[in-house]
Amino acid sequence: LEKLIINYPHQLNINIFSNVTNIEMIKLINVNKQFKNNERAVLNSINLELPDKGLVIFLGRSGSGKSTLLNVIGGLDNYRGSIDYGEGASNYKMSEIDKYRQAHFSYIFQDFYLEDNETVFLNVKKGLLLKGISDPKECEKRINESLKAVGLLRYRRRKAGQLSLGQRQRVAVARAISSKPDVLFADEPTGNLDSVNGEQIFQILKELSNDMLVLLVTHNEIMANKYSDILY
Repeated sequence: LEKLIINYPHQLNINIFSNVTNIEMIKLINVNKQFKNNERAVLNSINLELPDKGLVIFLGRSGSGKSTLLNVIGGLDNYRGSIDYGEGASNYKMSEIDKYRQAHFSYIFQDFYLEDNETVFLNVKKGLLLKGISDPKECEKRINESLKAVGLLRYRRRKAGQLSLGQRQRVAVARAISSKPDVLFADEPTGNLDSVNGEQIFQILKELSNDMLVLLVTHNEIMANKYSDILY
């Protein structure tokens, strides 16, 4: 992986994470990943230092290992090597990574994973409940803030199945950020969207990256070059 620094000026329009205490820099040291019955290593001696904020994009063709790398950093897949999450520890057990992931990470995928027959409000609330956040007033505050951040507050009572694809992905973003994560993982979040809606998602994630680390996987070279702070 070659590192390319891109400075792209942007203006923060939202600020719902002022109370978040970010984790320190994430460091990958000689990280390797090889699937069973596969002679070629998917990840081969990866060494990375990731900042605590900003939009870091991993660009490449399908099958190049981008999503695997994202899953390894996010604790969704095992690996050989060492990952330091900034707390003076590395080589976590998977059970420890699960607890860490629950406390610090959120995820957005190409598929939205929404309940079509539920309202936008309830779809976002389910994400909070999975994180152990259940106080009604706190939930409503976070949901409203998150939906406002993605421009969907007025749709909070609408059924998810009644929304456009772009709006549905914005609901998924709102659900992910409602828990106020330190790191947001986005795996091909615009893969099912047209160019206009896709760019809107990039713009939202760019703004969010002023207050958290956003790690994004894409094969869209134009958007990657336009919006990334760091591009691999």
